[in-house]
Amino acid sequence: MILIASFQTTSLFANENALTEEKKESLTVEELKKTKAVQLFSERHFKEALEEFQNLSKQYPQDIIVKIYIGASFFYLNQDEDAIQAFKQILSLNPSDLLSHQYLANIYLRQGNLDLAESELTHLIENDREGSLSQAAKRQLETVKRLRENEVNVVKTPERQVSPQEFLKTKAAQYFMSGQYQKALEELHNLEKMYPEDLLIARYVGITQDKLKRYDEALLTFQATLKIAPDNIPLHYSMAQTLLHKKDFEGAKGEFQYVADRDETGAYRSRAVREVEGVQRIIDYLKRAKPKKWTLNASGGAEYNTNATSESRIPGFGSQEHQSAWKFSNSAGGSYEFWRKDAWSIKGTYNYSHAFYSDSLSQLNVISNGAGANATYIKNINGKLLFLQIAQTTYHNIVRDDYYSTIFVQSITGLFQPKDWYRLISSYRLLFTSYDKEGTEPDITSRDGLGNAVSLTNNFYFNKPKTLYYLLGAEVQRDDTQGVDYIKNAFSIRTGFHFPIIFKCEGEIGFRFKESEFPKFSAPVLTLNTEPERRDEEYNFDIALTRKINDQWTLNAYYRLIMTDSQNDLYTYTNNALGFTLSYNY
Repeated sequence: MILIASFQTTSLFANENALTEEKKESLTVEELKKTKAVQLFSERHFKEALEEFQNLSKQYPQDIIVKIYIGASFFYLNQDEDAIQAFKQILSLNPSDLLSHQYLANIYLRQGNLDLAESELTHLIENDREGSLSQAAKRQLETVKRLRENEVNVVKTPERQVSPQEFLKTKAAQYFMSGQYQKALEELHNLEKMYPEDLLIARYVGITQDKLKRYDEALLTFQATLKIAPDNIPLHYSMAQTLLHKKDFEGAKGEFQYVADRDETGAYRSRAVREVEGVQRIIDYLKRAKPKKWTLNASGGAEYNTNATSESRIPGFGSQEHQSAWKFSNSAGGSYEFWRKDAWSIKGTYNYSHAFYSDSLSQLNVISNGAGANATYIKNINGKLLFLQIAQTTYHNIVRDDYYSTIFVQSITGLFQPKDWYRLISSYRLLFTSYDKEGTEPDITSRDGLGNAVSLTNNFYFNKPKTLYYLLGAEVQRDDTQGVDYIKNAFSIRTGFHFPIIFKCEGEIGFRFKESEFPKFSAPVLTLNTEPERRDEEYNFDIALTRKINDQWTLNAYYRLIMTDSQNDLYTYTNNALGFTLSYNY
């Protein structure tokens, strides 16, 4: 297939500043962009744009950029002879204009004049120092080489009755290369009646059907033609592309592999090898991403904490020594899908976790059981990922073998990815917590009540695997408890940077600041400030290293520093934690 390089308006302005210095009777970049001619051209109204540019050329006869636009308009109107004359006139004024050489190469390819096309492409490769045009020229030269090889093979293959050069001059080829695939298909069918055994025409029928997204028809065309020439490499390659477009990845991989193994000329082999690798990655991804009826996750880890009880660092309020301790934790859980239809699914979830300390701090041992359900909607809309989830989970917590609390959590989470490099995550959580003990004065000490939290996170990605990214998020929280001491308004902001390292390792550095205000806090404080009587400021620094062992196992090591500064010195403390976890996900 011959590729005609697409025209971009911005490329015409590339060297205009230099030109305007030499040609005083020229439009500036900004003036040209504001003209009706450029606006019409950018909207692909080439006939009207041509008239406007011709009028501009009368006013500014020395403006090279306007002349290039005139040639480009002729090109897109398929007025090849007029376009050739326009670009030759430009080259007579400015022989170094590479864009004119590129257009001439495309016109000669469209006309089937391989000698002239090859000459223009060679000029581009030899003179394009920036490399913006030479890469496409190199690919087009490979196309010319294949066309010459096919032309030689016409004599050796009796069923081929039209040479590539002759074919390129037909209306079918003209329509195909200008993107008018329905008209191209009609002309190809007319050619089929004249040359019923011509493989080139048959292959382009299939390719055109593929372009029109009539994949089943294209496959039937390729299969019927392969019965005539079962070893034809171009046919196998084209059929592989159609299978790929139809998302028959195993079938596409097989056809690409056939080409990679049997293409003795080398014209398609390198591309087929790359396609095999690319399709295999898709197959592997789909195997991992395929919805499962059930999932399983488990983890275990250890952490050394320098201040496990979060005692105050202020002299006179804390103990003589902070109580450091090892914490060992493990968890297990999973989900089961009860129902799925289109983009919707409903799952049940369960999670168990256990954290226990040394005997001296056994009062911190916690066992938590969480069970719930969620409804999830996942849709890819024009390549933009949309994720919505509504969930309800109930947690039952036990501390040191005694019932401690029950938490009911309802949440709504949304994820939207409008660009490959940007992802937005937002969520709302409604919590109701019921504790076993309300304290000695429930109106003051009870922590039972409602909690609300709204969060927003922005992820900015810098590579395709999404292993290098920056995140910025914020959360607002409100707790309305029965006891006035625990009524709270909180705001937090966090930021972080995630990056790949080596040997499948990834790192993350994060920071979070949280301010919590307790407007009705009643406990006495040693401070001159009285309103509000308690405000906590928390600074959280994290460093983490992650090593993916395989698709199921992941090892994570981390360091965390928490420092708080409170108006009530009882709540001012420093905490260091260093630990690791080993996780399993299926």
